Amino acid sequence: MAKILRNTSGGKSVSGGGLAPRSGRGNAAQADGYWRGGGGSSYLVDYMVLAGGGAGHNNSYGGGAGAGGLRSTVTASGRGSAVESPLPFVTGDSPTITVGAGGAVQGGTGGSSVFSTITSLGGFGGWNHGAGGGCGAGGAGASYTGGPGTAGQGFDGGTGNDCRPGIQRINGAGGGGTGSNGSNGGCGSTMGPGGSGTSVAISGSSVTYGGGGGGAGYNGFSGQTGGSGGSGGGGAGGGSGYSATAGSTNLGGGGGSPQDGNTSSGAGGSGVVFIRYPDSLPNLAAITGLTKDGGGLTPTTTTGGYKIYRFTGGTGTVTFG
Repeated sequence: MAKILRNTSGGKSVSGGGLAPRSGRGNAAQADGYWRGGGGSSYLVDYMVLAGGGAGHNNSYGGGAGAGGLRSTVTASGRGSAVESPLPFVTGDSPTITVGAGGAVQGGTGGSSVFSTITSLGGFGGWNHGAGGGCGAGGAGASYTGGPGTAGQGFDGGTGNDCRPGIQRINGAGGGGTGSNGSNGGCGSTMGPGGSGTSVAISGSSVTYGGGGGGAGYNGFSGQTGGSGGSGGGGAGGGSGYSATAGSTNLGGGGGSPQDGNTSSGAGGSGVVFIRYPDSLPNLAAITGLTKDGGGLTPTTTTGGYKIYRFTGGTGTVTFG
């Protein structure tokens, strides 16, 4: 009787062979493609996922709102965190994308943005008693104290300053940005600026995203200047005789807060999602439920050896061709 030989070690890895085991492949996407039947393309996809900024607060001397959280594979993510790893896909994969909306007025939190397994959290709205909102929805501030940011996504909001204790004539702090904390409220004529944003070059040129909103103060003080919005789309706080401004669309900026009892607060700026992969690979096969620069299935741009797609709104899927 012939002896039956069994290989219990998982098989021999054949360099470049279609049946090489997962451990013999350069990345998980390539291995998955072969085990699913092969013949397709393997993608290793860079991304930048920016959430919507929070809205300013116009009650009790509001602080500026936090920017939307930022995660990226092409530069440090928000809060100065490490560059993240690209995601592997193969032909036929259809990951979800969501572009977070900006927070509505009156201190609303921004919407989260998503690409597959990657989620960036919306910025927290400006808080009362001058507290700035945290970047990346870390949480609300307590009275005066700014909201914390989210690790790997953004910084803390600043602390409001009661310049006349017992009377509560409070100067508002700035909201947290993706690049720095919001500034504390001062006791001079200028309120706390929003935290700075983060420069990312995934689009082919460097753009700054995720600035915090500026704080405002008590309307009994004349000559006040609202805190400036942080670089990267943060809205300015309101001061004597002028209104707060909104965070910038598709920059994820936090909205500014107005002087207490004055005018409406600034809404948060919407987020944005970028994906890019080598231009030797096919265009996306399908896009559903999303707004994309230029429309259709063609890349937003092709530059630097990459096909780049920029999504500016909606919730849906993309399918790799």
